[in-house]
Amino acid sequence: MDDEYDSPSKPLLLLAEGGGHSDLKKSSATAAYFNFAKAAIGAGSFALPWAIMESGLVLGVFTMLIVGGLSWYTMLLILDLKHQSSVLLDAPLEKVSFTDIGRSVHRRWG
Repeated sequence: MDDEYDSPSKPLLLLAEGGGHSDLKKSSATAAYFNFAKAAIGAGSFALPWAIMESGLVLGVFTMLIVGGLSWYTMLLILDLKHQSSVLLDAPLEKVSFTDIGRSVHRRWG
């Protein structure tokens, strides 16, 4: 077996194509958001009818509202952390990434 495939630091697809990390194109935060949203909505759209059928209409709608509220609250917390990280890092708000938020909250482990 070739030694380069034993390295966990490079994705297997890039190694197979002979490329490295420099071949990766950077995407914007908006593109990343829409890719994540499409994946989440796509998977959830298949499971949602079954979940409502199993739990019943009232409990299903109530649970969806609770989970939606928790998701909204989590988004607000992340936005607040983004503002705090912007001040802490002395960086413009639009330049603070999710990685920066993680590092400012968790320091070395972020």
